[in-house]
Amino acid sequence: MQKTEDTKFNKLIKGILAGLTGDQKMDLLNKNMSKQFVAVLEDKELINSMDAFFTNNLNVSETSRNAFMHRNTLLYRIDKISKMTGFNVRNFEDAVVFKMLELIYRDVYKK
Repeated sequence: MQKTEDTKFNKLIKGILAGLTGDQKMDLLNKNMSKQFVAVLEDKELINSMDAFFTNNLNVSETSRNAFMHRNTLLYRIDKISKMTGFNVRNFEDAVVFKMLELIYRDVYKK
């Protein structure tokens, strides 16, 4: 399994981000992220769960098996993230937006 930061998707997004100015990135973050979203990104347990979920193609069963995590624990964390961010990360489009915002945030704040 590929590490999350080495995926084709992440490389593509990082390439797109390279063409944006710092102000454009900040504008995207300000328009689309809440303080709760930042809290999710700063919570290692939640973000590690999300990274595993993305690595396993949004498949709850595979994620829980590969991350050695009880399925209900993963579902609880996914629901918590959805409530905190407003993005239903089980939905592909919301998951893509969530991941793009995460990558922009990490690029801007170098985290």
